[in-house]
Amino acid sequence: MATFVLVPGAWNGSWSFEAVVPLLERAGHTVHALTLTGLRPDDENATIASANLDTHTDDVVRHLDRHRITGATLVGHSYAGMVIAAAADRADGRISRLVHVDAYVPRDGDSCWSSTNERFREVFAAGAAATGYAAVRPPDGGHTRRRPRPLAPFLQTIRLTGTLAQAPRREFIYCTGWEDRTPFAELRTRLRADPEWQVHDLPSGHDAMHEAPEAVAVNRRSRSRRGSQSLAGQWSISSVAEREPESIDRWARQGIWRAGIKHRRLRGCRPRTRRTRRESPTVSLSSGAYTQRSFVTALPPGRVPIVEARLRPGVSACAQRGPSPVRP
Repeated sequence: MATFVLVPGAWNGSWSFEAVVPLLERAGHTVHALTLTGLRPDDENATIASANLDTHTDDVVRHLDRHRITGATLVGHSYAGMVIAAAADRADGRISRLVHVDAYVPRDGDSCWSSTNERFREVFAAGAAATGYAAVRPPDGGHTRRRPRPLAPFLQTIRLTGTLAQAPRREFIYCTGWEDRTPFAELRTRLRADPEWQVHDLPSGHDAMHEAPEAVAVNRRSRSRRGSQSLAGQWSISSVAEREPESIDRWARQGIWRAGIKHRRLRGCRPRTRRTRRESPTVSLSSGAYTQRSFVTALPPGRVPIVEARLRPGVSACAQRGPSPVRP
């Protein structure tokens, strides 16, 4: 299993990953969700005003040192793309994977200010003017738990030595649900042309961790092919089973996947379905919305093969609460 270090974006703390962390932990991963300096509830104004990009980078690197983490997957949202890039550059090869969730992907000498669009430069300036000191008030209309954050991290340029390129896997998730405002459209185009990057499109607003936590979590634990892909409709057994059969076999036994597909031995028959009346989140599959395909690759001796349910194009699997019967 992997070790994930989750770094929140501007104005947010570790709570921004509250819907994603349980999904990753349930899958057996180790998860560390951080709150950066200046965003903690007990941070004073002087602490907020003095923090910069180096301070936030040190937060991540010290966490890796303190917990002796190696082979980590660093995940950064929005502004935190700057932070995880700088941390990976200073982590001496301890990072195995970088995931930028609708986040900046800087090159040497870039800053958040230079990488964003004019709309967000105005947001940064207006937020700093409202506080009267070197802190930026969060824009209106967002989550009530957001806090004023330091201004300096937005302005400081990043210094990269090239160690960042040693990370074996680098991925960018582009949220398509706010294309009229996103500052990441040009970045997506650039990374799609770079063979060292995997680019995924997610039909969600910028706050993907709350709007589409299942899709975000599945993408972080799956191993997709290189190139640009869409995450729409991928929250299904097939999105992970093709690459992690042992994990899916265990999850199916524990009842984590509640799509009504019975975990059983393959004897040439169709997968049986059942009605479920659990009040926990379930996945509903309409009659005829799935096709059967056996999955027996790479199972170790003694393990039971499982049946894979793959959604046909255009058919969605929606998480919902309450009874969700699955009709045979």
